[in-house]
Amino acid sequence: MFISDMRKGDYKLPDSVQKIDLSKKLHEYNEANDLVNIADEVDKYFSKRKKEPHTAAKMVEKNKWSESGIKPEGESFGDLDIRIRRGLPFDTNGWVPNDIIFGNKQHNRSNTINFNNIITHLNLRNGLFWQAMNITLVVYYLDDGSYKLITVIGNHCTAKSIIVNGRGARVFARVISLGKNASLSEIRKFGAIIHHTDSDRRTNQGANDRLISGVHAGEEQYMNTMKVLVDMGFDMKNQVKQNGLPLKAISSAQSLMSVIKEYKNYDMVKENGQLIRATWPEAKKILVSGLSVLCTIRHYFPKKVGSELMKEFITDWAKGGNEQEDLYPNSTNNKDIMVPTYDLIKSLNKWYKKKYNKTKVLISRRDIFKAIPEDLLVNI
Repeated sequence: MFISDMRKGDYKLPDSVQKIDLSKKLHEYNEANDLVNIADEVDKYFSKRKKEPHTAAKMVEKNKWSESGIKPEGESFGDLDIRIRRGLPFDTNGWVPNDIIFGNKQHNRSNTINFNNIITHLNLRNGLFWQAMNITLVVYYLDDGSYKLITVIGNHCTAKSIIVNGRGARVFARVISLGKNASLSEIRKFGAIIHHTDSDRRTNQGANDRLISGVHAGEEQYMNTMKVLVDMGFDMKNQVKQNGLPLKAISSAQSLMSVIKEYKNYDMVKENGQLIRATWPEAKKILVSGLSVLCTIRHYFPKKVGSELMKEFITDWAKGGNEQEDLYPNSTNNKDIMVPTYDLIKSLNKWYKKKYNKTKVLISRRDIFKAIPEDLLVNI
């Protein structure tokens, strides 16, 4: 395991990282690419579904799904449409055709809807239960005078409505408009703030989703994390522009930040990330578990293991058939980082004695217990 968060404290990122302008490093909003029609996503799911039923209507018939609960009261879509086109700010509830609802995949999960969960939830309530429906839409005003309704909460609820009641049926939603005088960038940020405020309090949103919505909501904590990813050449759900290095995925941005805060040596963490990237260039993803092992050795033994020695060792170690995953084997079940760290130190010692014709190891067991706090070595 890592040392607890309480012992990490605050860590100030290098000025060069803090000064990164994310507006120039992340992909810009593109309506044609980023807006996804939820009804189209439902159709796409059923067209690719391998087993029966192959249509929403047949699935409803098979499972005998229907509506239940108390149908909410709200404005008709005709009245909503008039208010939207009037262009004044408002926050109201009403009934919206479910096939004109879009999601912004730039900061939402609109193109990765979990239909297995939707089917499970529909089975649980024998269909659509109105009091469990929670949809919030933000009005995007377009340059041609038209508008689109974008989910900031409720992709899955919208999909439930489409499956049970059919494409084009009315669905109850909260509808928010900042008005025509607000710029599209202001509206998108406002929507991202709503989405992030919701997702950051919910356990069913992934850390990557919270990171991306936090960035678009302008929250410093998440923006700093994204700046680190940009600086180190990592991507997150196709958000980062190409910036020199081939972009790689990272197993966990949150864990990467934990390593940086743990050892308070940004350059050292970055060097080890680049070492893994160079050693296994075909790897599509950099595993923070293995990176943390290299950083642990470099942190506790800086005078014995510098960047060049580590590079030489890892290069030879990989030539011996070891993969990136072997830096931290079984990381899912073994949460004590000192176990793989100790194992890699033993490999390092063996390599060092042979490479440099030495009789003594580079890092002795005595060195380990002298450098590393005793409470972290309970499994060594």
